[in-house]
Amino acid sequence: LGELSLPDDAIAAYAYFRTGYHRGLDRGRANGWNGAQQLPWEHESNRGFLRCLYGLMLAATEINEESEAARTRDFLFVLDPENHFEIESPE
Repeated sequence: LGELSLPDDAIAAYAYFRTGYHRGLDRGRANGWNGAQQLPWEHESNRGFLRCLYGLMLAATEINEESEAARTRDFLFVLDPENHFEIESPE
């Protein structure tokens, strides 16, 4: 839903992506993920969470939530160092 909402309704997209992000965190932790281990895109089961995190970054940027956009960007670099989404490095 978030992907369908951007760019027309960034607030709704932000809410959808944030929900998916938190559900993904909960699911990962329930399966032993410690919150800092890599989640490579190549593992299909990681893609939904990574897409939500990426979408959250985009939506946060659209609604001028700079700190949230930066935090999610940095988290994506940690989780998926291959940089599937081709995000510009903050450095």
